[in-house]
Amino acid sequence: VLVEFKVVVVVLVEFEVEVVIDVLALVVDHLR
Repeated sequence: VLVEFKVVVVVLVEFEVEVVIDVLALVVDHLR
């Protein structure tokens, strides 16, 4: 169970990081 939980956490963290990068990219494009 702990292993599966760790996998879920890693996936969520990576997904959130990609989302943050996409949002920052959109913000930069709007500032231009």
